[in-house]
Amino acid sequence: MAALHEVQAAARQKYARTNPVMMNDYLVSHRLNPNQATFKESVQAVITRLGSDTLPGITPAKVANLQTLLTAYGTAAANPTSMQSDATTQRKQRDAQVSSITDRRMTIQFAADAEWPFSVDANAGVRDEFFLPLSQPFHG
Repeated sequence: MAALHEVQAAARQKYARTNPVMMNDYLVSHRLNPNQATFKESVQAVITRLGSDTLPGITPAKVANLQTLLTAYGTAAANPTSMQSDATTQRKQRDAQVSSITDRRMTIQFAADAEWPFSVDANAGVRDEFFLPLSQPFHG
């Protein structure tokens, strides 16, 4: 998307004031990704158009990179299972880390609750820093 947006910005730069109709060839102000097939067709149309037009700052290397990115997108879209599997694994790892942090936080809070009991008024400041209730013991 970023590479395509760069091409669209260059098209705006070249055609916005002189020939605004030409911006349609670069899909400026069009919804680019309603679905995978439409997105791939849109990007391919822009690449094809770049074959016969030059835009400021868009080099042949950037056009080739756009084609490479489109191919990589097609490959990734054709094999979504590994992406879903990776996402599931990462969510499980995140949840395990959050659970571990919560357990350690509660261990610290229980220790602070034992060290600075609520019944001593002078402990109010310390209890507040540990997010402990001021008028009762910590229940977790």
